[in-house]
Amino acid sequence: MTRPTRPITGPAVRRGAVPGHRTAPPRRRHGARAAAALGLAALLTVTGARGAVAHVLLETATPNGDGTTTLTFSFEHGCDGAPTTGLDVMLPAGVEAVSTVQPEGWAAEEEPGVVRWEGTPVADGTAARFELVARVTGTAGQAFWFPTTQTCTEGSYEWVDTDPAGAHPAPSFVATTATLAAPAAQPVSPGGAGTGSGPAGASLAQTLAAVAAASLAAAAAGTWYLARRRH
Repeated sequence: MTRPTRPITGPAVRRGAVPGHRTAPPRRRHGARAAAALGLAALLTVTGARGAVAHVLLETATPNGDGTTTLTFSFEHGCDGAPTTGLDVMLPAGVEAVSTVQPEGWAAEEEPGVVRWEGTPVADGTAARFELVARVTGTAGQAFWFPTTQTCTEGSYEWVDTDPAGAHPAPSFVATTATLAAPAAQPVSPGGAGTGSGPAGASLAQTLAAVAAASLAAAAAGTWYLARRRH
């Protein structure tokens, strides 16, 4: 007698599943999605950071050992893709321009309180550096801000914020004893400190003259008194 054959049953196969392909559990899929989202966020953060440094920067402040400091300004971008043709740097109080170094095809014009560079267009994405040799006077730890205008073939940028968190921060650096110029030596009078000069010297001379006049007056009064007694 033949026994009835039972159908062989196994794990249910979901519709649309591919044989031999293991489907990740829902929790793992959620974890994969979260990891992908974090990766995208990190990429956007890096991209944003790169965009944030797209400013005119004061890269370095290098002391030259002769009382001057070389300030290096730089940029690597234009104005929304337009090439850069000019750079105007305002000098803060305590900074005096001595000389400049600029890329080939550019020229500098120095005026009281400002240095202007103009030249052949620098393409967007191309790095350019400009050096300003200056004499800096102030105190160690003092921040110096250089409001800067970047001019392009189309449009311009104003890098003038004195807050580093601002949208358009001005180039800046913090002075050290090495970057500051030594104070000028005070001139010494030929007669030495004992002779005095200026208002102090005048006061001493006036005092001596007053003493001499008083002595003469006293002598004259004594002579007059003796002459009167004789009469």
